[in-house]
Amino acid sequence: MSALRIGVDVDGVLAQFTRAYAQLIKTRTMKVIPEDAHTWNWARAHGITKQEEDDAWKWIKANGWWWGTFDPYDTAELAPLLRAWEHATDLYFITSRPGAGVQRTTALWIREHFAVGNPHVLIAQRPSDKADIVTGLGLTHFVDDKAETVVEVMDAYPRCATRLLTRPWNEEAGQLGNWRIARLNELVEIEVPA
Repeated sequence: MSALRIGVDVDGVLAQFTRAYAQLIKTRTMKVIPEDAHTWNWARAHGITKQEEDDAWKWIKANGWWWGTFDPYDTAELAPLLRAWEHATDLYFITSRPGAGVQRTTALWIREHFAVGNPHVLIAQRPSDKADIVTGLGLTHFVDDKAETVVEVMDAYPRCATRLLTRPWNEEAGQLGNWRIARLNELVEIEVPA
């Protein structure tokens, strides 16, 4: 076992969920919402009803392949970092994506976009379950884009250096100012080959 054990959330950290979800909403409802979220529940803030969201999530759960269609965030920066972490640490990708085949779809997506040879993808049934996973694995570092998840992990397992990756939709989470990072490479320092 490596001395460093890193956990990385997928959507909002590596994968551009908001863009894919906005496109799905447009396809399913003919309503246009911004692809760039500025609040956690941005779809509802832009007129998407609870029923429309429920219908979208029902469709997502029935079509697990959808998770493999996302655009990644900055591949040029993230791919070398994730590969370095994979070789120097125990690296886990922790997500609460629902749907059939989502673990395999996510692993293939990570391999395709970031060239991580053997991505260890763990599925939390709910975002709140990530704290149990982090604790169970004894992670030394964890990053997520959801403030509530970061707080839950910090409360459950304070030995883990847990950070909130700053995104426009979590800027209102001011209480986490000291635990924010602007870029993934701020989570832990490891030599990244040029």
